[in-house]
Amino acid sequence: MKFWREKMNLKNNNNFDWEKCKSFEENTLKQFYEPIKVYVGDFDANFEILGKKEQFEGKDIRVYSNDDMQGVFFELKCDTHVHSPNFFFEDISNNQTNTLGWTLKSKADILAYGFYDTKRKQLLKVYFLYMQALINWFEIHYHEYEPKYIKNHGYYTIGRAIPIELMWDENLIDFVIEKALDIENNLFV
Repeated sequence: MKFWREKMNLKNNNNFDWEKCKSFEENTLKQFYEPIKVYVGDFDANFEILGKKEQFEGKDIRVYSNDDMQGVFFELKCDTHVHSPNFFFEDISNNQTNTLGWTLKSKADILAYGFYDTKRKQLLKVYFLYMQALINWFEIHYHEYEPKYIKNHGYYTIGRAIPIELMWDENLIDFVIEKALDIENNLFV
């Protein structure tokens, strides 16, 4: 899950606990599987974690069935501010290189935006948004929201806090799963 590595800028950090990060990524990624299966309505769905080229295009995983090999592409985002009334949508990934943020360049079909409780190590809620409709809306409205600067090593990521309630009002949220997941049994609780 590239968002975690980018956020932490892990390339040259010798003091970082790589095993802990890898464990976090694997655990969080697996927690997206069940909500996605519910969303696509196929509990036998196949998951393919995509390579770097596809991830750069904002496609983290492909979910497909034997009946539909093309499948659906998902961009996964994880937010640890579990009580926030907002989504954080990135418009500039790196202000030094002026790289567009994921919200403006994703080629995924669906955004799965999860709120992750770091103490319980659980996804508490996952929203599913239509990616292209979100991009279209964001391109028009992002300037209406104050930019938030997230400090990284040598650069800033710039994004906007967009109210979740507004995304409902704009019909950009298709579905939400509000139940926590039981990690050990991979079930809803």
